[in-house]
Amino acid sequence: SSIGDQAGEMAALQPIDFGPNRRVLEIAAGQDFTCARLDDATVKCWGRGTDGRLGTGSTAALGVAPGDIAASPALAFGGGLTPVQLSLGHYHGCA
Repeated sequence: SSIGDQAGEMAALQPIDFGPNRRVLEIAAGQDFTCARLDDATVKCWGRGTDGRLGTGSTAALGVAPGDIAASPALAFGGGLTPVQLSLGHYHGCA
């Protein structure tokens, strides 16, 4: 469905819940998905999970139900790596 093509739709949107006391440092958008780098050096993505593009190990969509982004685990970068910038494309994301 389209949101923002009718008067008042954007004002009615609820803020995204990333978890208790989390602040967003950066947001990047790709094709049908978006990711945010948070103040605790984590990244969470939401949107269509097709082809595993959300990085969660699943193809399920996130951001569909209230609280599902906050409840989802942050992306695992491994090896003590900390993301400092995001770049998303059509079907891929880099940190």
